[in-house]
Amino acid sequence: MRQDTGYDDLRVAQTVRLRYWAAAAQAAGTDFDDIEVSGEVTLTDLIQQATVLHPERKFADVISTCSLLLGEQPVSTNAPDAVTVGPGDCVEFLPPFAGVDRCSWWTCWHGLPG
Repeated sequence: MRQDTGYDDLRVAQTVRLRYWAAAAQAAGTDFDDIEVSGEVTLTDLIQQATVLHPERKFADVISTCSLLLGEQPVSTNAPDAVTVGPGDCVEFLPPFAGVDRCSWWTCWHGLPG
């Protein structure tokens, strides 16, 4: 019989949520994935894990065009190795909207001059 030590499990999994919107969700077949991490990881690591979970070419094609948010902040995809993501964070993949490119979409949504 296991003795209650007051700790549920010292190896509790920590996760990062990858949330997919619109065409990204359709290509993934789900709205989100929870990725287990043991600490901070790079955005590159998470994108690679997502493409392993969803190996279809359409998924890779769609997420390569997405704007990304880390929490509520836009993330530059120019240097994904430089972006660190920690347990409990959420990375959102937002495909471009029809007729709106990635940069102007963000400025339009926040009412900023294009």
